[in-house]
Amino acid sequence: MLFQDQLDPGVALEFEPDSQSPDAKKYNVNDVFPLIVCLNLKRRSDRWHRMQARFAANQIDDVICFEAIDGTRSAVPDSWRSTPGAYGCLQSHVAIVEHARDLGVSSVLIFEDDVDFAEDFQNRLFAALAHLPGNWQMFFLGAIELEDPVPVSPGITRITKAYSTFAYAIHQNLFEAFIQMNKGSDQLLDINSFMLQKNYPCYCASPYLAWVDSGYSDAQEKIENHWYLRESLILFGQNANQLLAETCVLIHLNENSTRAALENLYFLLEYYFEYFQGYLSVCILEQGQCSQLDVKRLPKNTRHMLSDKKSTREHTFARAADKLAKVFDYLVLTTNGLYLQPMDFRGNLQMCQRYRSTSGFCRQIKLTVKDSQTLKANADGRGLDLSGYQNRQKSNTEVSWRQAFDNKRLEHDNCYFFIETRLCLSLFENSSCQDKLPGIDLSRLDRKVPGYRAVNNALLLSCQPSIKPSNQ
Repeated sequence: MLFQDQLDPGVALEFEPDSQSPDAKKYNVNDVFPLIVCLNLKRRSDRWHRMQARFAANQIDDVICFEAIDGTRSAVPDSWRSTPGAYGCLQSHVAIVEHARDLGVSSVLIFEDDVDFAEDFQNRLFAALAHLPGNWQMFFLGAIELEDPVPVSPGITRITKAYSTFAYAIHQNLFEAFIQMNKGSDQLLDINSFMLQKNYPCYCASPYLAWVDSGYSDAQEKIENHWYLRESLILFGQNANQLLAETCVLIHLNENSTRAALENLYFLLEYYFEYFQGYLSVCILEQGQCSQLDVKRLPKNTRHMLSDKKSTREHTFARAADKLAKVFDYLVLTTNGLYLQPMDFRGNLQMCQRYRSTSGFCRQIKLTVKDSQTLKANADGRGLDLSGYQNRQKSNTEVSWRQAFDNKRLEHDNCYFFIETRLCLSLFENSSCQDKLPGIDLSRLDRKVPGYRAVNNALLLSCQPSIKPSNQ
């Protein structure tokens, strides 16, 4: 039987179970962490019932349901700048660590009530714990990492800037520092966690052993879909920036576009420049005899190509790919007005590294004029509530990308494909078409290598002019 002091600083675990070892079955996470809690709002008993089933399925016993502090029903300080739910989350985690300190336990394992577990969780966890350095202070089962992690041992990385507290353990040596850092703070729990990670040895499982369910977040007060956690993707850091620098977004612009459509394009150009730190390049593929663009509004990372209006969009993409593939390793094919959230964009680009081709979204949501203006005011999506589209309270057009993907050609009005350029060029070279630059035939691409169909949504900005209030 394992004892908790095996995980104290300076003492590492003395076993290395794996899925092939029959001895691994006798170990249990409860033998390692003396206190295991699940944070749950009293009004969300449905989540606690769901978590009970998941804990049982993964042999995690004796989990305490810790009643979370409901920020929407608490006095939130005037200095707090985020959502009431995020304030309640911060205070709840502090309360748990204070409880662990008062009990005198040597560590506490904390789960939030929207966590899900990797297959064969117990064996994979103990395989990772066997290599966890003895000086650990925090151990994350998964996280959104903003800097490149440093591998330290098989299945373990050192993290210095990562957020998400859906599944992590804290050692007793860090209890007081954690409480002092967070109690009374006007900063988010994740921001304070950055400071702790800089000053104390904090580690994470790699690949991740747990992640967050897709759905409504009480803390963020919006629908969240962190699908990239399931794939253990590192979306930020030098490696991610290098990948962005090797990528160009090709945006198709129709001839005689409306003023609203052009404004959507300018918004997207600013969004790509700001939210990808200038690493990402963009090329506007405009059709027509003369340009409609205001060159003064084009960010410095923007290129422009003007093509004959008689060309099809597919041929326009092909011509641009033929030129840009000599400069960039990855191309993103899209249209003006189509928006993918920053994390989804980064995640899809990395999935393209694995699969060579990736569809950008599984469903398209056409925004109302009002929601389009909200998105333009906050390009990261803050303040945009998509729940109305989910429950049909808001009018929208939903288009499954599966239909367009299965058709194997870019015939749909709105496309979003991440394609590895060497594969693109090989399609051109091997095509049986007689044209000098044939269209991009995705059926050939699909046969050559597996493609990845994304699970996230894309937002289509309204092309209608914004409604201005009457002066009367």
